[in-house]
Amino acid sequence: SNTRIYQKNLNPDYFQDGRIKKGTEYIQIDMEVLMNSLQPGQTYEISDAYVGMTDKVPTRVIVHRLT
Repeated sequence: SNTRIYQKNLNPDYFQDGRIKKGTEYIQIDMEVLMNSLQPGQTYEISDAYVGMTDKVPTRVIVHRLT
């Protein structure tokens, strides 16, 4: 898959001045692990998802396992 899907990190790291460290703001979802956890025909919604390498755009992702 060439599309990366992220969720907000609930416990990001911070600099001493209070700014969030960029690399810890989002957590990438491992789609292979997610797909392997679904049964054939099962649908799963990721409602608080973000896509994009630089600008994390909020979106709703629906995954359906065919086989």
